Amino acid sequence: MNAGNEIIMCEKIKDGLTHFNNEQFFDAHEVLESAWKLDHSKRKVLIQGLVQFSVGCYHARRKNWVGAERVLLRARSKLVPFQDSSSFVDITLVLSQLNDLIDRILRIKNLPNEHIEFIVDPKIYYIEE
Repeated sequence: MNAGNEIIMCEKIKDGLTHFNNEQFFDAHEVLESAWKLDHSKRKVLIQGLVQFSVGCYHARRKNWVGAERVLLRARSKLVPFQDSSSFVDITLVLSQLNDLIDRILRIKNLPNEHIEFIVDPKIYYIEE
């Protein structure tokens, strides 16, 4: 990837994470997906995992427990391989928040939605390389 595209992709990732941290999960998904499409390195799978985490949060916010669980499990499978490598995000923290969200969904997914107040507020911060 040339330097110009690398800069654009990093800016898209930062922008996507800003949307994510502002709990604008649909917008985060859209912006991170545009970064994912630009990337042709091994981090493409990591970005895809972040896209899926965003989609899972969006589904959880809308109380679509089946959709949230399904996509969050896929996100986890994409992110786990990056656990022991340096990255532009703290993968251990991301996985901790993702696992917490999955666990919370599994505990309440069979309850009537009208009685559930469900907070979805994970945060992912960009680490300058």
